[in-house]
Order: sequence, then structure tokens, then C-alpha cells
Amino acid sequence: MKQHVALLVIASTFILTSFLTIRQYISGKIYSNNPTINAHLAGSYIFVKSDNKIIAGDYVDKARHYHINFLANLSGKGSFDFM
Repeated sequence: MKQHVALLVIASTFILTSFLTIRQYISGKIYSNNPTINAHLAGSYIFVKSDNKIIAGDYVDKARHYHINFLANLSGKGSFDFM
């Protein structure tokens, strides 16, 4: 009986952690020391990539701010690239 309970606990933990996600909020401002480049940053697209797929993104506004949010899997399965 104890073996069945232990197996059930392990299986439940594995199933729950494989589906746990957390919402990530990332915001910031892009700037350059070069005024010519600064003038062209508005309208750029910042995106988050995971497993070679774009999972989130946002356009840079006129004040050069961006706000991105996405769901990250807590199972530690992958990594994220910000471009």
C-alpha cells in the first residue's frame, strides 16, 4: 500500500510540474548613443523565442518603450532568447 501511495505522489508531482506555467512580464526602453540610430528605433519589433518559435513580442513605441508578456513553463525544459 505504501508503494502505491508513493508512486501516486511521484506521478502527481510529475504531472503537475509539467503543466505549471508562470506569466513573465518584461518591459524596458531601447536607446543608442548614436542619435541617428535612436531616431529609427521606434517601430522596431522585440520578440521572445523559445525552441526556434516566436512566443511573444511587441513593437517599440515612439518613446522607445516595449512591454512583453508570455507564459514560461516551470519544468525547466527550455530557454528563451530575446531579440
